Amino acid sequence: MDRVAVLKNNMRRFFIQPELITDDQEVRLDREESRHITQVLRLQPDVAIELYDGTGFLYQSIITRVGKTVAVQIQAKQYFDPVQPAIILHAGLLKNKKMEFVLQKATELGVNEVHLFTSDHTSVPLPDQKKMHRFQKIIQESCKQCERIHPMHIFKPTSLNEQLNATKDAEQRYLFWERELRNDPSIMTGLNRTTPIHLFTGPEGGFSDQEINGLPVTLKTISLGQQILRAETAVITGVSIAAFLAGRFKF
Repeated sequence: MDRVAVLKNNMRRFFIQPELITDDQEVRLDREESRHITQVLRLQPDVAIELYDGTGFLYQSIITRVGKTVAVQIQAKQYFDPVQPAIILHAGLLKNKKMEFVLQKATELGVNEVHLFTSDHTSVPLPDQKKMHRFQKIIQESCKQCERIHPMHIFKPTSLNEQLNATKDAEQRYLFWERELRNDPSIMTGLNRTTPIHLFTGPEGGFSDQEINGLPVTLKTISLGQQILRAETAVITGVSIAAFLAGRFKF
């Protein structure tokens, strides 16, 4: 492995708000990212880092000054297209740590959007503004850790019925249900790789009989095996299968 590759692999990545990018080559990071650079990582001037702004741009940069806010000089930038097809996760609300775990892993697996929903078996309160901000931070940190350019977008919870109605014209919709006896993930082998894939996963306790009986015929229910999976395990399993069948993973 050459020296350039080694440097690239060791390069730290940080988030910068798009509005902080100016025509000047030198920009300043916000206080939170600056604190991470100076107090946690103790990076010094002349260290090479990467910046991503959440819009698809990646900036190769050099730290020029450290302090309460860190100044960096942008050396080059590159735009990356979002990975297709889009995977849109509709996830039943889970309890605190489990919900955070799902958001972290969904980010790592390349989910484009996550729409939280309430349903008959939802047993947790709706997240307030503070909680939604925490969810955003978890996604942001996961993006940095897995070197993702386009962040996963999270939306405030609505009801399951509202999300079913909002996606009624979607070509590809699948719901993972532990009591499905007919369909397994093999029915997803014919995925259209140019249109979004909508995946529905239930809360703890799953979907109620009334919800299952009221599902539109255009939404396909899928079993993930004979074992009953925890809600957070079902999310990771379902997303992984869909991502593989959509050509997201290369072997």
